[in-house]
Amino acid sequence: MKVLPMLVQSLLLIVITVLLVRLWPLTNNLAKSDHHPDEKSVFVDSPVSDQIKHEISAIEAKLANETSWPRSAQDVQLLHDQLARVVNSLPPRAQEDLLPRLVPRRWEIQALWLLANEPHDKVDVEGLNSYAEELDSLATNKPLESSDKLRDDLKKIQKEVQGRVVKQEEKSALKEADDAINGKASFDKALRRISGYETSEARKMAYLLVLGRDLDAVSEDMKKYEQLKDLSLKEYAFVRLNQAAMELRLRTNVSTYETPKNWNDKLGVLEKKIAVGLDGSAKQRRADSAKKSKGYQIWALNQIKSIPTYEALEEAEINQISSVIDRNSPLSNARKIAINSAHKKLTAWLKYRMAPINPAFLDEAVAQWYRKVFQNRFDKLTEGEQLEVVQGFAETEKKFPE
Repeated sequence: MKVLPMLVQSLLLIVITVLLVRLWPLTNNLAKSDHHPDEKSVFVDSPVSDQIKHEISAIEAKLANETSWPRSAQDVQLLHDQLARVVNSLPPRAQEDLLPRLVPRRWEIQALWLLANEPHDKVDVEGLNSYAEELDSLATNKPLESSDKLRDDLKKIQKEVQGRVVKQEEKSALKEADDAINGKASFDKALRRISGYETSEARKMAYLLVLGRDLDAVSEDMKKYEQLKDLSLKEYAFVRLNQAAMELRLRTNVSTYETPKNWNDKLGVLEKKIAVGLDGSAKQRRADSAKKSKGYQIWALNQIKSIPTYEALEEAEINQISSVIDRNSPLSNARKIAINSAHKKLTAWLKYRMAPINPAFLDEAVAQWYRKVFQNRFDKLTEGEQLEVVQGFAETEKKFPE
C-alpha cells in the first residue's frame, strides 16, 4: 500500500492532461448531473458489462454515504483494489469516459487511506511532519466532485498531527535541556531549542539553562583570572567575579524554581575562592602599601635629619672668617656676612629638603619630628626669609610613596 500515494499522484497528472485536451465537453455534461451520473449516459458507446457497471455504482454508493466508509487500512485497501480491478478490466475508451467519475473516487479512497493510517504516538517528528504534509497536499488538491466531509476530516487530522508535532518537539527539547542540566549536552544549544515554548516546564528549563550557563561562565573566568600577575588587574577581576557570583546567588534566592544541589554547591565553592582571592589581593595591597609607606618614612626622616641646625650653620660660616678679631666681634662686617649666609643656607635647606615631603603620608611619630624640626629652623629666619620658605613649600611638588 506504500505505493498508493505515488499511483494516485501519477493518475492525477494523467487525468488533468486528458481532461484539458479531450474531455471538457464530457466534464461539463457530468457537472450538470447529480454526484453520480446516470449510467446510461456514461456507458453509451462503451462495451461495458452489466457486472462492471454494477461494481462501479456500488463503489460510488459506498463512498457517497459516510456511514459506509471503510475505516480500517485493510478495508480501504480492499476498496482500492476493487476499484483498480474494475478500471483495469475496462477497455481504454471506457476508462477514458469514466475518468471524471473515477478521479474523485480515487481521491476519496486516498483520503480514507490517510485517515486510516494516522501515525501512532511512537512515530518521530519527521514522520509526523511528512504525514501532515500529505494531508495538506491531498486536502488542497480536492477534485470538485469529491467529498467535502473528507476534505474537512483531512484538515482536522492535519491540525491534530501538527499539534502532536509541537508536543513531540517540545518533549525532545525538554529532554535535551535535562541532559544539559545534568552535564550531558550544551547549555546554549538546549536553550535555543527550549526558548520557543511557553509551557511552565519549558520556562523552568529555560531559567535553569541560563543559570547553569552563567555559572559555568563564572567558573571559567575564575580559572583565567587566577593566573593574572598584575595585582591591579587581578583585584579588579575578582571584584567582577564577586559581583557575578552575588548576582547568581540573588537569582537562586528569589527564583520560584529549585536550584540543583550540585549547582548550589558549585556556587558556594566559587564564592569561597572569590573571597580568598579578594582577601589575598587586599593582603598584597596592604603589604605593598606598608612597604611603600615604610620606604617613605625612611626617606622623609633622612630628608629631615639632613637639615642642620641654624647654630651649626652659623658656627660654620663664622669659622670661615680669617680674621680672629672680625670673627669674634659681633659688630664686624665679616661676621654680619657670615650670619646672613647662614640664614640663606638654612632657607635653602628647608626649601629643598623639607618642602618635597608630604606630611599626609607620614606616620605620627615622623610627622611630629617633621613639625618639630621645621618649627625650630623656621623660627630662626627673618620674616622675609620665612615668606620665601612658605612660597617655596607652596611651589614645590610633593613626593608620593612609590
